[in-house]
Amino acid sequence: MGISQIRLHAVVSVIVAAMVEFRLEALLKRAGKTRYWLAQQTGISQTTMFRYDKGNAEGVKFHHLSRICQALDCQPADLLIYVPNGHGAVRKRSRRKPGRPPKTPAGRPKA
Repeated sequence: MGISQIRLHAVVSVIVAAMVEFRLEALLKRAGKTRYWLAQQTGISQTTMFRYDKGNAEGVKFHHLSRICQALDCQPADLLIYVPNGHGAVRKRSRRKPGRPPKTPAGRPKA
């Protein structure tokens, strides 16, 4: 893959990710439950639950979707909503702050 193809792939990934949103917070609020409670009921880690809730997940595993639906007594359509292109909240996924040099295995910035 060339550089321009990688950039195009990254742009397409962001657009596609913005088209379907996970409405976990609304369902939890309606049920009067917390992410912590849901994590305990489903066996899904709190970190994963947080990513789903905040829209930072790159995808949703079907067995997670099944467990969440069972715990909240809902259908997948209650959790997922289609947002027309350009109207969703696009969330940037970055693992490090811009301008910060990558760390070496010892945890020190590269010189």
